[in-house]
Amino acid sequence: MGRRYQPGATVLLRALPYDLDLVFANPDGTPLKPDSVSASVSLLFRKLKLPKGTSLHSLRHTHASELLDIGVSLPVVSARLGHSSVRVTADIYSHAIDCEDDDAARRWEDQLDSIADIITPGEEGEDEDDDQD
Repeated sequence: MGRRYQPGATVLLRALPYDLDLVFANPDGTPLKPDSVSASVSLLFRKLKLPKGTSLHSLRHTHASELLDIGVSLPVVSARLGHSSVRVTADIYSHAIDCEDDDAARRWEDQLDSIADIITPGEEGEDEDDDQD
């Protein structure tokens, strides 16, 4: 019974417009088979003489790490990757986030230096006056 209706269902499915916002898709918008994408990408990587083991997943990981490194916010990177939560992204990319702590410490030190300059203006000038006496 099911096979009798199968050709009609296939025609109906083919008539539906596909707009799945896929990175890799057939011209009609339907998804490519994962194995064919992987094989094509592996061939391209070999032609480009990229290191053995380079994969789409490693490029995705590099992309996310680089975005975090240049200051793109964690929620934005998480959304780009399609993670279920920012926590997932934070757990995976903590190595890229840790460097932000160094930057935060440097900025805080700069801020304290600026405040100190406001609170104690002219200290350098006073030292010069002391030398003249």
